[in-house]
Amino acid sequence: MNNKKIDRYGSIVIIIILTLSILEYVLKHPYGILAMKLAILAILLNILYICYKFIVTKLAKKK
Repeated sequence: MNNKKIDRYGSIVIIIILTLSILEYVLKHPYGILAMKLAILAILLNILYICYKFIVTKLAKKK
């Protein structure tokens, strides 16, 4: 039970850190649009990973 909570909070923290660092990058560099696209991609991949883990744990519990 504790591992799932830690994993969920860890991914949320990673998203927050990525977003803040990329916002800082956008303000300093002309490649801001590219950085924002990469940030959005990273967040989407993280959401997909969370969904994947959720589905896998649900299937494991059924067996």
